[in-house]
Amino acid sequence: MRTIACTFALLLVGGCHGAATEVRVEVTGPAGAAAPATVAINVFDAQGLIGHADIAPATLPGAITVRGLPDDVEELRVVGIGISATGVQSIGGTRVTVVPLTRIVAMVALSTKTIDSDGDLVPDTLDDCPSEPDPNQDAPCSAVVDMATSPALADFAGAPAGSDLSLPPDMTPAASGCATAGVAFCDGFESGVIDAHWNGINQANGTVTVDNTRAYRGAWSLHIHNNALAAKGSADVELNEGQTFPSTHFFVRAFVLAPAAFGANEGDFILAEQADTPYQGITLGLVNTGFQTSNSIAGVTKTSTTMMPRDQWVCVEWEVQLGASGATALSVNGAAATGLGGTQNLSVTPPPSSLALALVTTAPAGSGVPARDLWFDEIMVNPTAIGCTR
Repeated sequence: MRTIACTFALLLVGGCHGAATEVRVEVTGPAGAAAPATVAINVFDAQGLIGHADIAPATLPGAITVRGLPDDVEELRVVGIGISATGVQSIGGTRVTVVPLTRIVAMVALSTKTIDSDGDLVPDTLDDCPSEPDPNQDAPCSAVVDMATSPALADFAGAPAGSDLSLPPDMTPAASGCATAGVAFCDGFESGVIDAHWNGINQANGTVTVDNTRAYRGAWSLHIHNNALAAKGSADVELNEGQTFPSTHFFVRAFVLAPAAFGANEGDFILAEQADTPYQGITLGLVNTGFQTSNSIAGVTKTSTTMMPRDQWVCVEWEVQLGASGATALSVNGAAATGLGGTQNLSVTPPPSSLALALVTTAPAGSGVPARDLWFDEIMVNPTAIGCTR
């Protein structure tokens, strides 16, 4: 059985080079079942269990951070096990690829319906040997495992105290950073409603709401939905603000969650445009598995090979420089995206004065587009770079 080698003390003094290589595990659920009173989180690499934490009491949705990971690209399996006050068990898990010196988000949805054929508390979809119990995932398939002597996951004590998965508090949502961000505009949607600093809502073939089903920080986030569209149908769903203008150079930072079901058809999700017809400007969109910018002033479209991860919160920061020699740039989880920079004409009269979080799409002539959803949280606008930690 292996454990994470970097100790808590080393993390504090910076003695572990992997201190910034992290996985934030966000746990939700179980839907339609009793809320867990306790949650156990287990992390496995290719060789077996590397970390464990018990959270009691547990408050969901919540999060815990895996620290002390080596600065290597590797796949981890993250499993959550919830137990309600009456003993109802729920399990969930996911795979996540760790990136050196980057915080990756792993979303774990607990469910009482998750299949665990061998009863070792590892879902079949993540289990090395789904028909043979191996709670530590470190035995070869077909090996005989004695569940009476093999340590149960809840009793795992191999990781050094404090080094395995988190710093307290555990499984409680992090607070919104807006109060201390020091930026021109910030909204974490923690009022539970759309606040007055948003000056326009458009809901053509969709809806804009604030809900508490998912949140990067706090308890609430912005949920933008477009309805299913027939061939050639369109949806224009937007939440607009104009108080950060006039500005010719600005940065927009948001945490964005796109579910796995979000398909390949283009969907523009951040817009910087004129406040009135013909709504010229520049938009940032998702298409296929990557990003795209569309400049309606100069008729320029640029596509990036940088992927937009699904089913996890992604830090997206978009820089826009208006003017005849304008430019844009995009960073994703703190790393520069490919193909979206360079000079282009972004000069128009009147200049763009409306910024929108959106889901704008038109279905192809030959097929429709299914209903789609995006969530936004911790949206910030500023004349200088923001980053992912504010």
